[in-house]
Amino acid sequence: EEGIDLLIVTPNDAMALVPTIERFYDRGIPVILSGRKIHSGKFTASITADNLDIGERVGNYIAGRLAGHGRIIEIQGPANATSCQERHYGLQSVLEKFPDIEVVSSISVNWDYKLALAAADSLLRLYPNIDLITAQNDVMASAAYEACERLHIHPTPAIVGVDGLMGPGNGLSNLADGMLSATCLNPTGASETIEMAYKILQGEPFNRNTVLSTVLIDENNVSTILMYIKILESYNK
Repeated sequence: EEGIDLLIVTPNDAMALVPTIERFYDRGIPVILSGRKIHSGKFTASITADNLDIGERVGNYIAGRLAGHGRIIEIQGPANATSCQERHYGLQSVLEKFPDIEVVSSISVNWDYKLALAAADSLLRLYPNIDLITAQNDVMASAAYEACERLHIHPTPAIVGVDGLMGPGNGLSNLADGMLSATCLNPTGASETIEMAYKILQGEPFNRNTVLSTVLIDENNVSTILMYIKILESYNK
């Protein structure tokens, strides 16, 4: 109705928005999927993180951190989001090689801090002596840390998140402060999405499927990454 020339969408559910997105696409309006995918081939371009790789990197970190033995809790995002599904499958593909690592519970809480806090509180009461909590984003990982603090669980289990964003209360600062043990970079793809939109609107060549790389960040490299970011920020000024 507004006569738009292009649609950028980050679908939280792989199925719910399919009819709407397909309607745009069938009308000849380019559609860019940014961050997550849908269960349909009717889109113009997609820009996503390699979520399988994220899950695998987290799994490998967990296996190394626990030396192949321990009890863990997994806190997932929305069950129907492709990013969550792929991170879970990636994690499983690694942990299934380590039979002495037990996932005592895996729960979906929709990225939400309060829901993750309540879930972590309940699970930690139900399953004492947890060695590690892995969450599919840093917000939920931070909620798990707060639950441990409220329950006076010391030492705190190792806590692993995903996103690795800058700023107070985000993954990198929480990792540097010792709240998190590790996080895995989830590149936002924001600038790449805008560049892609420009190419499409200008009729320039573009890649239909762009997959952004990631890196696992822990106590061994967080200081280097923070220093590198500060250097980049000083250049931008």
